[in-house]
Amino acid sequence: MSNDVYPSFPGLKPNVKRIPEWNTNVKEAFNGQETRTANRAWPRWRYTLSYEFLRSNPALPERARLMAHFNKHRGRFESFLYLDEEDNAVADQTFGVTDGVATLFQLLRPIDAWLEPVWAPAAAPAIKRAGTLLTAGTDYTLGSTGQIQLAAAGSSGQTLTWTGSYYMRVCFGKDTGDFERFMSGLWQTGSIDLISEVFG
Repeated sequence: MSNDVYPSFPGLKPNVKRIPEWNTNVKEAFNGQETRTANRAWPRWRYTLSYEFLRSNPALPERARLMAHFNKHRGRFESFLYLDEEDNAVADQTFGVTDGVATLFQLLRPIDAWLEPVWAPAAAPAIKRAGTLLTAGTDYTLGSTGQIQLAAAGSSGQTLTWTGSYYMRVCFGKDTGDFERFMSGLWQTGSIDLISEVFG
C-alpha cells in the first residue's frame, strides 16, 4: 500500500468513466426462483481513463512519468491514491452520533442520500462533536483507513461531523499498459482502469 498520488496530465480525455461495482451471488432454483447474496457492504469504483496525448521530451516527460508510476506499483500489485476531480471533499459532513459507549467511527462521504466510507483522507480533517472543534492527538486520532478513534465516548446523542478532503485508494485494473506513439514526442494510451479498494 503506497501513498503515492496518481499523476495528473493535461492530455487526459474529458470522458472519464466512473462505475460502481458490486459482487452478488445469484442462485436459481429449478422453478426459477432466485436467491441473492450480497458479498460486499460497499461498492468498488472502477475509473476508466485515456489520454489524447502524453508528451515525451526532457522538459515534459509525461509518458515516462506515467510509465514509471505503473511500473513502480508493479501493475495491479500495489495500491496508491487517486484524486477524483469531482468527488474529493466534504464540509460539516455527519459521520456518526455518539451513544455514550462507542469511540470508533468511520469517516463518510455522501452520494446524494447514500453514505459511503472514506478510506483515504488527504490530510488531517477538522472533526467536531456537537459543533465543538476537537483537537487531533488529544481528543481523537485518525487511522490510516479513515477511522476516528475518540479519546472519550462523551455523552449520548452528540453529532460528529468532519470537514476535509480525501482520495480514492485504487490499484491498476490490469498488469499491462497500452502506450502508442502517434507523432514524434507525442504518445497516447488505450484505456487505463483504476479500481478502488474496500476496507471492511
